[in-house]
Amino acid sequence: MMFSVNLPRLTAVLFALIAFSEMAQAQTKSAVIGSVASTSDSAVRVDVTELKRIEGGFLSVRLMLVNGSNGNWASQSISDAYLIDNVNKKKYQPVTDSNHNCLCSGVIYNTRAGQTQGMWARFVAPPDSVQKIAIVLPGFPPSDSMPISQ
Repeated sequence: MMFSVNLPRLTAVLFALIAFSEMAQAQTKSAVIGSVASTSDSAVRVDVTELKRIEGGFLSVRLMLVNGSNGNWASQSISDAYLIDNVNKKKYQPVTDSNHNCLCSGVIYNTRAGQTQGMWARFVAPPDSVQKIAIVLPGFPPSDSMPISQ
């Protein structure tokens, strides 16, 4: 049985896979706006990679759970997170749909030692006059206020 290989096509597929891999790595190395260490294990932290006003009057929040410990991190949910507007003394919770489901990535289960996992959520944006906001995530102390991008 003989196999025929289309070398130009194989080369194109390999280059596409390499480009996709490099793009995925670049996205995981997003700029960190701020970090908060866990209250129970300082080797576990959440990196904030996006606090951005988006269309429709929403705020897009992206986080990376980084498990730098030697053990597994059982679970983490962004649906219980909230934002604190220190200027107006207001609390913002994730947007929910008509069935009260969070418009977010939900729960991350079993983040192994050395592993990083992304989370995201949408919040109602604070007024334009608010330029910084703090994030509170269960199991982590409140963050310092971080800048909101446009």
